[in-house]
Amino acid sequence: MLFAVILAAGRAEAKKDKIAILGLEVLGTTTVDSESTRVAQDLTVALRTRPKAGQGPYQWTPGSEKELVDEKIMNNCPNEDKDCMAKIGAALGADFLVYGKIERKQLGGQAGYQISLKLLKVGDGKPGNAQSLPGWTEFIPLAESSGTKLQEWARKGYKKLTNDFDGGTLKIRVRNEGFDRGTILVEGEERGNITAGSGEVPSLPEGRYKISIVAGGFERWDSTEKITIRNGETTTEEITLTAAKTIVTPGCDPAVSNDCGGTVSQAGSGRGFWRGMFVVGAVVAAGGGGLLFVAGGKVSDAKDANSCEDDVACLKTKGFDTPDERNDSGKKFETLSYVAGGVLAVGGTL
Repeated sequence: MLFAVILAAGRAEAKKDKIAILGLEVLGTTTVDSESTRVAQDLTVALRTRPKAGQGPYQWTPGSEKELVDEKIMNNCPNEDKDCMAKIGAALGADFLVYGKIERKQLGGQAGYQISLKLLKVGDGKPGNAQSLPGWTEFIPLAESSGTKLQEWARKGYKKLTNDFDGGTLKIRVRNEGFDRGTILVEGEERGNITAGSGEVPSLPEGRYKISIVAGGFERWDSTEKITIRNGETTTEEITLTAAKTIVTPGCDPAVSNDCGGTVSQAGSGRGFWRGMFVVGAVVAAGGGGLLFVAGGKVSDAKDANSCEDDVACLKTKGFDTPDERNDSGKKFETLSYVAGGVLAVGGTL
């Protein structure tokens, strides 16, 4: 059974087409530019990482770590003719061939590298059977031409070439001056944060989404229409948030009091809640105080009537007809006074 599973997994892997990625050719130099050569080599290694790891739609072609310049010389392909390049790919045993160039340039006053990659479906290597597929051209700033940033460019380029996407990216930019933090909601679910006015949500499956932004001191922002996300692309939304409304208590000077007002957002106002709690507490406390006053008076009357002992005539002058009535009244209102005290305490805490 285990052998069958392993065999099936091997067959599933074998179904992937093989891809070869030739080392990038450095252009624009009459002498060897060591830094451009280093960038070309690092970018080539990074491009090969995904297929070598068995990730994506293609598998790596073993033994295909060749340089474009060398292969063009050995196969007499100076102009990179499609059929000639297909012959190189077929000789390597690849179904698809990636090759391209790198050139140091200035773009908009910024130094960097112009990258141009091509993808060729090799076919059987015979003339007329190769097929050129969409390539990838990008400008990589000098500051991003090494380390993890260069690897990220390679990952982006390989995915673009091979149509191997994990979805698209949503980028949010808040125009409000000095805006710091906020939260990005996608269909009502928290999916990302905004810091220093910018934030993004990566790997969103292709589709249309309702986007919202929430931030302290601002009204909630909702997209008027659903925003379209496409595979391998970054969709940028620039927004301006509206400051939350402020309520100022009449007759209160904000310069001398911190309790002169608050902001009202779509979630509601906390001040209204606590104002209501204060009113309820005042009512409860007033009721408890009145009850305590009445009960206390009745207890005092019962204690004063104790001097009459069992003299009915004396008890009547105190408002009681019998000794039992006096005793019951004292106990009842003494208990009630405890209850009234509790009600007063609860009202004082609200």
